[in-house]
Amino acid sequence: MHPELDAKYVPPQALSSHTRVGRWDGGGRGAWCVCSKEDFSNRDLRRSNFTNASIKKANFTNAKLQGAYFIKVTAAGTNFTGANLSDVLFDRAVVVEANFTDAVVARTIFTLYAAPLRPWKPNPLSRRASAR
Repeated sequence: MHPELDAKYVPPQALSSHTRVGRWDGGGRGAWCVCSKEDFSNRDLRRSNFTNASIKKANFTNAKLQGAYFIKVTAAGTNFTGANLSDVLFDRAVVVEANFTDAVVARTIFTLYAAPLRPWKPNPLSRRASAR
């Protein structure tokens, strides 16, 4: 087993370069990190990896998050007030009603997921296609 997967919680002092943070949910398809409603305020979480995390209503007030990865996170109602988000990557993140008041977002990247466009083809089994 992978040592990161064996841990139920990674304490902040154990964080190193791109260490995953939080509790493992045990599911193969769900979030790796279930950090909903966690209090990360005033913590040094530089270069942390929150990939596939659920950080709904988590508190990152005044946290140091420089260089962190927030890839495919769900951040509904998350509080980033005063957090340093310099050089952070929010890749395909769902960020809804999050608070970024006084947050530092220098060189922070927010990307969207864009599904590849395919030309529309009628379904030969549908009624509309057979009526033509």
